[in-house]
Amino acid sequence: MILVIVNKLIKWGYFIACTKEILVEDVARIYIKEVFARHGVLDKIISDRDLRFIVAFWEVFLAE
Repeated sequence: MILVIVNKLIKWGYFIACTKEILVEDVARIYIKEVFARHGVLDKIISDRDLRFIVAFWEVFLAE
């Protein structure tokens, strides 16, 4: 499985290999390490997952 994170402002993509059973906590940590460390908080996050995933992501992100 590949986690794809795209920054549309600078047209930059991150393609991160991960396991099929990735948890929201892992996604948040990867985001912090790969994207937040370089670009800060992005304006919005669009996901193909449901709203519960986005809420859980932000909870983990803000707790870190």
